[in-house]
Amino acid sequence: MTRRPSPGEIVILAEREIKPIGDELARRRRDHERQEEERAQAAFCRVTPEAAAEICARAGFTPQRIEAMRQAPMAGSFAEAEQRQTETDFRHWTETADPDGPEWQALRASRASNPLVQAALAAKPKAAKGAA
Repeated sequence: MTRRPSPGEIVILAEREIKPIGDELARRRRDHERQEEERAQAAFCRVTPEAAAEICARAGFTPQRIEAMRQAPMAGSFAEAEQRQTETDFRHWTETADPDGPEWQALRASRASNPLVQAALAAKPKAAKGAA
C-alpha cells in the first residue's frame, strides 16, 4: 500500500485472516454438539418388551430366579437361592446344631463378652424391681 492503513482497515484485514479459523472452530463445535445429541438419543431409545425379556433371559434373570432370590434374600448366589427353594425343610443352624456343640459355645461366649448384652442383663433385675 502507498499509505499507512487506518486502525479500522487493520481490524478488517485481521478479521479476514482469522475468519477461516473461526469458521472451522464453529463447525467442530456444531459437529460435537450433534454427536452428543445423537449419543443422548441412542441412550434413551426404548427397548421393546420382547427384546427386554430376551436380554434378561440371556443374562439369567428369569422369573424363577428372581422369585428364588426373593424367598432367600440372604443367599450368596443364584444357585444357593435356587437350592434353598427346592429344599422343602430348610432349617436354621440353631435348630439342627447340638446344644452343647462348638457353634453354641462360640455364640454363648461372644454374647457373654458383648458389653451391650452385659448391660442388658445387669438392667434386667432393676427393671423387674421397678415393675413390682
